[in-house]
Amino acid sequence: MNPIATTQKILMAIGLLVLGVCAGVPAVHAQAVASLQLVPSVIAGGSGGTSTALVTLATAAPAGGAVVQLGSSNLELAASVPQITVAAGQTQASAVVATNALYRRYGGLAFSASISASNPMAGGTVSATLNVTAQARPSQPLLNPDTTFSGPVCTGDPGLLFDCAGGVNGQCTFRQECTLGCQGRPTQGTSYRDQCRASGPYPIVTSPKRIVGGTIGQATLQLASGAPAGSFGLVASASLVAAAQTRTQVTIPTGATSLAMPLNSAAVNRIQFAAFEGIVTTPQALSGGGTFFGSHQGRAWVAVVPGVAPTPRLVSHRLDETTVRGGFVTFGTACINQLAPAPEIGAINLSVSSSNSTVARVLPASLTQGGECMSFAVETFAVSANATVNINARLVTALGTQTLTVPLLVTATPGATQATTFFLDPLSVEGGQSSVGTIVLDGMAPAVGFLVTLTSDNPAALILPASVTVPAGTDRVNLTMGTRPVSADVLVTIQPAPAFVTALAQLTVRAGVGAPTLAALSVTPVNVTGGNAVTAAASLSSAAPAGGVVVGLSSNSSAASVPASVTIAAGQTAAAFAVNTVAVTGNTLVTLSANLGSMTRLATLTVTPVGGVALAAPALQSPANDARFNLGQLVNFDWSDVAGAASYTLQVDESSTFAAPLTVGQSVVASQYGTSGLPAATLYWRVRAIDSAGNPGAWSAVRQVRVR
Repeated sequence: MNPIATTQKILMAIGLLVLGVCAGVPAVHAQAVASLQLVPSVIAGGSGGTSTALVTLATAAPAGGAVVQLGSSNLELAASVPQITVAAGQTQASAVVATNALYRRYGGLAFSASISASNPMAGGTVSATLNVTAQARPSQPLLNPDTTFSGPVCTGDPGLLFDCAGGVNGQCTFRQECTLGCQGRPTQGTSYRDQCRASGPYPIVTSPKRIVGGTIGQATLQLASGAPAGSFGLVASASLVAAAQTRTQVTIPTGATSLAMPLNSAAVNRIQFAAFEGIVTTPQALSGGGTFFGSHQGRAWVAVVPGVAPTPRLVSHRLDETTVRGGFVTFGTACINQLAPAPEIGAINLSVSSSNSTVARVLPASLTQGGECMSFAVETFAVSANATVNINARLVTALGTQTLTVPLLVTATPGATQATTFFLDPLSVEGGQSSVGTIVLDGMAPAVGFLVTLTSDNPAALILPASVTVPAGTDRVNLTMGTRPVSADVLVTIQPAPAFVTALAQLTVRAGVGAPTLAALSVTPVNVTGGNAVTAAASLSSAAPAGGVVVGLSSNSSAASVPASVTIAAGQTAAAFAVNTVAVTGNTLVTLSANLGSMTRLATLTVTPVGGVALAAPALQSPANDARFNLGQLVNFDWSDVAGAASYTLQVDESSTFAAPLTVGQSVVASQYGTSGLPAATLYWRVRAIDSAGNPGAWSAVRQVRVR
């Protein structure tokens, strides 16, 4: 042993002893923790129950009290505040130990945590074991994310592997909790092939695992080797008490083996556990060509506990644009160093204002619970000369006021030529009530003002002046618009002129409570030989009021005609009308529409040629409605065979109206089609059969898929 180091330790020990004697108090060892008791010492698994940790000192605490540090061997499972103080003259103090109700909830295992207590001035640590019994796995079924496939897949909580069955409403059953995270792998044929990761590291770690609400922690995404180009990661949390400062996916630098993200937290009045989902996505080349983006995912926890939170402070204040032309709008964001707490904890007084509200005004905004940034809009007005306005973010705390300022240059507004925007407040009113509209021009009105004419597509529901004049030297004008009572909700479109197309506004005029709505449109029969008539009926959700209800009618094809409207008499719930058809040379699918207010109901009718037989609509088999796919993944469209079909037409598009040009418009002989070239979007698909003479049958139902 080093003799110098030994001498230093002896002298330090003597000094501490002399200090204690001179102060007239016992040596610090006298306040060592004698015992730690947990009541109860067993918590029901998944209950999120609490235990009381009772700390007892060997002797009474001195003047000023004795600080006892508390720890846990598993802070993701059980946590307390970092320290408690035993009051002067007392030997005991207690603290709450909270448990995480969702910790490894699929594990089916019992867990324990060693809770420790120590006085750092006295040395020595005592501990007690808190046992958490096993909880039942969640019983709610998980749906297969893509019913075209079956097999093992990473789904549900991050880091879990499930076995999923294919087919409509395919169910997924729990297979394994992955110790090193769940690894997404390329599918093969119609089989999932995900698996538990065989080697580390775990995809996400948090540090520290216990933070006082209002302070900053860190989450780190981890890779086993250097990230290939095109890798990205995400740390996500649905918690209101802790969240990553970066809440969207970010690029992982090429070659990096980790990516750290700060975690903000909110002040709390009780211990809460925040889950963080870590997803590391890396590209890999497929043997048959193309790229697969495999994800390594897992979940980590942070215990957010009560304590002395740092004083909130502004850390950033910015505008998307610092120069805008008068009359335009810009947006901004002001951020603080922690998350806004729950209302019962206290409000954070953050506001944004303008130094000159006649040139630019900040629209009302507030900091919501669980957020650290407040987004706001700055509306500017027409000005004859350039003007600079200070946009001030102001935070008021007990320690004073902090202000950050961003100058906004509002440039001179040219003379007006047309309206650019039309705002409504509110956007929806009950018939008989009013809404206030604001028309904004693209420049400043001249000395004689600027005349704007107004029209609507439903004068019966909306009381609208024929025109308004924007006063000289301004770029906007307000007008009040009254409405009349309606029997069904009506969407009224209001168009100013001259104006950009974007200047139109839409106001919903609502029916009074109890007003009937359009329930259905039916046609009998659904197939008819051209030249014959069929009967259709429009029905309401309840009896029509006095005066009856007028339902608008239309047809999308000249092969079948309907009257412009049908009246459902007072006290009745339905009315029938005739659908007349003309001779056709091939099967013709007609869509009939009934409209009442903003509600539309559809029915289809197939008009066949003399001697012809309409081909039935195919039944869609897979993918299931709203199935999800990765970009570049093979999507197999499959439907039932139709008797008499010589081929099929498949349509896939980003619009449910299947407007040209289509994303996919494919003619196939078989009743299926596969492609891996779909774009990242929500897509809609449908199919119809074609007979040997080229006559089309009825379209199938429409389903949607999502590619990300």
